Amino acid sequence: MAADATEGAHCGYLAPVFVPDACTTPAASPERILLAGSTFDTNDDASCDGGIILQATGPELCVVRHRVITVAGPGTVRVTGGRALVLVADTELRVDGLLDVSADGTLGGPGASGVSGTLAGSAGGGGGAGGQFSGGSGGSTDAGFGGAGGAAVDRSMATVLFGGARPAFTSPTPTFSSVSGGGGGAVMLVACRGLVLVAGDIDAGGGRAQGGGDASLTATLSLRGGPGGGAGGYVAIAGASVVISGRLYANGGAGGGGTDLNNSVGLVGGDGQRSTLPALGGNANGTGGRGGNGGALGVGAQGGAGGSVAGAGGGGGGAVGTFHVFTPAGVVPALTPLEASPAISPPLTVPTR
Repeated sequence: MAADATEGAHCGYLAPVFVPDACTTPAASPERILLAGSTFDTNDDASCDGGIILQATGPELCVVRHRVITVAGPGTVRVTGGRALVLVADTELRVDGLLDVSADGTLGGPGASGVSGTLAGSAGGGGGAGGQFSGGSGGSTDAGFGGAGGAAVDRSMATVLFGGARPAFTSPTPTFSSVSGGGGGAVMLVACRGLVLVAGDIDAGGGRAQGGGDASLTATLSLRGGPGGGAGGYVAIAGASVVISGRLYANGGAGGGGTDLNNSVGLVGGDGQRSTLPALGGNANGTGGRGGNGGALGVGAQGGAGGSVAGAGGGGGGAVGTFHVFTPAGVVPALTPLEASPAISPPLTVPTR
């Protein structure tokens, strides 16, 4: 069915958004297999065998270019580094294992970019980062107002490939070093003249925030709001035909809990889960406020709870990221994932040459 539907598209090649010239020259190398259990570092220039692209704004792109590319399974290919990852195959790109571009706690995924969400006052919780929807607000108390959640980002209008954002979190003194959650990473999968098949999993979840408070356990100032969670990242898939039958996740990270106890910290939130369920916000210490849950399928990022009059609020949860699928005009992608959190956005059109 896919071959018949894309017969005309195979006469040319794609000119995908973000990397419009990536398919112009056929790949010289026949095949690249990303082995399960391996780590791919986008900061390693040698690993970017298709070149490194400098974007006008946003992170650099690490391009991997071969005729056929396979993300092997079962098992995980963990992607790290500051550059976003772009896999470009001529005829077929398969994801059979888990391609993990998620944040790891306060460390953003590959290509994570930007700051979203604010903190207003040391006793208020920080706002969560915005993604496909807005981030959760920080918990507010009489002792300090919480920060606003980050604004939503419309990826359908983007001309630059980038991952999820992290919230701002400014400590009033070096003693208070609680850190907001990292943004989920960015990955683009391209099959210039053929099929992109995602039978395995892709995870671009946002990271958990640390708890608010005295991380060094030496200070006597007790009030400290929890920071916000990171937003889910961005996954773009472009092919002459696209089949998705696996699992896609870009859930938001949860906010950290606040504290009003000396020499203490609130508890950390959870990383965006490989599930349709939200990551849970960190519990508070004393009478501080609990962190807000991260966004997930059908669930917006939750605001942090306010503590008591004297307590410090929890951080807001990070919002979900975005999944985009691009096919030539007239080609309908086969989108039947086992799970997708959030839901895959309506398909978009990619030009051909």
